[in-house]
Amino acid sequence: MKLHPIIFTMLLSSVFIFSCSDDKDNNEGVTVQRTIVDLIPKKNPITLTANQSKLMNDCNDFSFNLFRESYDKKDSRILSPLSVAFILSMLNNGAEGITSEEITNVLGFNGADKTSVNEFCANLIENVPKVDSNVQINIANALFVNKDISLLSEFEKDMKKYYQAAIRSLDFSNPSSVVEINKWCSKQTDGNIGEIIKETDSEKLAYLLNAIYFKATWTDQFDPEQTKTESFTKEDGSTVKLPMMNRYAMALVSYSDNYTSLCLPYSSGAFNMYMLLPDEGVTTSQLIENLTSESFNEMKARAEKHELEIKIPRFTVSLNQNLKDILARMGISRAFTHDAEFPNITTQNLFISEIRQSAMIEVNEQGTKTAAVTIAESATAAEPPSDFIAKRPFVYLIQETTSGAIFFIGTFMGD
Repeated sequence: MKLHPIIFTMLLSSVFIFSCSDDKDNNEGVTVQRTIVDLIPKKNPITLTANQSKLMNDCNDFSFNLFRESYDKKDSRILSPLSVAFILSMLNNGAEGITSEEITNVLGFNGADKTSVNEFCANLIENVPKVDSNVQINIANALFVNKDISLLSEFEKDMKKYYQAAIRSLDFSNPSSVVEINKWCSKQTDGNIGEIIKETDSEKLAYLLNAIYFKATWTDQFDPEQTKTESFTKEDGSTVKLPMMNRYAMALVSYSDNYTSLCLPYSSGAFNMYMLLPDEGVTTSQLIENLTSESFNEMKARAEKHELEIKIPRFTVSLNQNLKDILARMGISRAFTHDAEFPNITTQNLFISEIRQSAMIEVNEQGTKTAAVTIAESATAAEPPSDFIAKRPFVYLIQETTSGAIFFIGTFMGD
């Protein structure tokens, strides 16, 4: 029996939106006016059941595992593991047997039935955009099906009920189908990702897409006049000149064995960026190696308020990556072969031919627009850091405060 490939794609736009400053008088050692502002986040809760809280921790472990597997030691990265989790959870509704077991194991959702996972995802999709009216966040799903292909009613019902998925039938042999799919992408990411495919294949069964768009301003913005060009040291020891945003603030800081973490809140503090700066002599790879949901939560629990000087680079990162081989290394293998078991999607046999993600992030003085620990010994107390000067590579992630959902994770290496 002929097997039909199906394409799964994640669309992201992760960008910090800030007004670009004019780098005049870009001299190192410029004195920054010491004005202390309060950057301590204020919480607006999302309610999770006890089971959903466990699923959230499992999902965050998947996030760190996926980022570790896709990590590049040289180039800056941006990834939305939550978008991948949504795609795999949607896909698992149509899977059975070993195919379903592999997807469930890689996600870490062992012991959770499909309905529980669907309800967990539905909670986030429905309620995260309501947490802060001043933060723009859009989570959207779509399933574009080749003409004459009928989805099984139960699968279609679940896609609409739990994932609010738009489902459309297109003629993949007609170039207009490319226009329709890319038009959806552009709309869901506010124009930041205008093209996800260049052509459709009449042999393909369907294209399943997830888009996450996030745009927010800092709780208190950086002053563009204080942005100065300074030296940034890469992990190979070379230096580059980068625009460094400067300020003094009261912020949440956590001091761990081999890194310092800074919490920078957006708007009301419902969403935060965490910047994890490795200590001198520690690489981002060594930091990422031991990041888990548990160690990250412990790091946050140790955080304390401190007045400090903050210097972070203004940067933009974009990345288009194929996740098929990465997920296969993590344990999802059968889904990509002709032995794939997806009997609950359509009457035709199918397998996954590709999973891709396109993402970008921009960080500047105003905020962020976008389409990421070693467990420290707690026997002795360490001296709190006197400042947070990110003039070497670091890890960053964007998290919703009350649910704990990690939307984006990445590294900035100075490129």
